[in-house]
Amino acid sequence: MRFSIVEDEKVWQKIIADKVRKYSLKKNIFINVKIYDDETYCISEDDDMIFLDIDMPKENGFSIAERIMKQGCKSKICFLTSHPELARKGYKVNAFRFIDKAELEEIDEAIDSYLKSKIQENSIIITTEQGTAKRITIKDIVFIETYGRKLRYNLRLQEKYIAREKFSLASNVLEPFGFFKIQRSYLVNLGHIISINSREVVLTGDCKLTVSRKTIGDLKKTYMKYRMEYGE
Repeated sequence: MRFSIVEDEKVWQKIIADKVRKYSLKKNIFINVKIYDDETYCISEDDDMIFLDIDMPKENGFSIAERIMKQGCKSKICFLTSHPELARKGYKVNAFRFIDKAELEEIDEAIDSYLKSKIQENSIIITTEQGTAKRITIKDIVFIETYGRKLRYNLRLQEKYIAREKFSLASNVLEPFGFFKIQRSYLVNLGHIISINSREVVLTGDCKLTVSRKTIGDLKKTYMKYRMEYGE
């Protein structure tokens, strides 16, 4: 992974870089840390996360973030500031996090959330009804439903696979990856939810599923938390 720090003060550059490197060592993951100021930073699609100071003399962080958005970069932006009252403005440029320089322990939480969001790029292997193994990327699964004593995996682009699996096992495996059981027979990918109303959820492909009365409240809360964490 590559993280960039865009900060005009060398003291803060070192403090933030040290925080990221300590996290890297603690979690035993490799993070390539690049350090810039507002004059030397060049937008790069290689950046997974950018720690971006707001108050810089040549170009402020909001202006840089707007340029990043216009170029279509997928980098997660974490604004850094000593002025927390500016936080609301950060959401106009899809800020992933807004970190007060007095609360830099929030850097660990921001990286944690980012890594969780990458989980859906992983894949699982299912056993099809023909007995063959099939690898499926998690983010491609829209929802899973019971199909007799088997399961049907409904994917993007209307792909479907029948698997010799138990619903309870699939639920236990996939719920930590952003899936939610909306009723006894359906497990949906929160990343594919388009809208939720009082008794129904609309998914990618305009698929509509009924949500049980018992779970609708928990679904809405879980979905809002998912959106806040992963910015989907």
